[in-house]
Amino acid sequence: MQYKYECSKIRFVWLYFLLTVLEASLRNTVKNLFDYLVKQIIEMNKMEIEEITCFLKWFEHEIGAEIDNLANKTTIKEYHEHDFNQLLEVLRKNKNKLSIDPSD
Repeated sequence: MQYKYECSKIRFVWLYFLLTVLEASLRNTVKNLFDYLVKQIIEMNKMEIEEITCFLKWFEHEIGAEIDNLANKTTIKEYHEHDFNQLLEVLRKNKNKLSIDPSD
């Protein structure tokens, strides 16, 4: 009976050791994955900001006016969050400040 008890105890110790190693490995893997995903999100955010900035500079050139001088400039700056008709309506309201006719 003592032998079975010792074997069970050894198995338990080994199982506990393996679970501890597995937990640490899993924790490390999850942390590495989380770190990678955070870096990807930051990089994608930078790319989005660059894309928006470049588009708005091009847009100012095309309409012949600085966006900061227009009414409802927030709608223009957040063009990616609105539909095209809202953007067009803001341009129509600012038509006297533009070098183009937004009705065309």
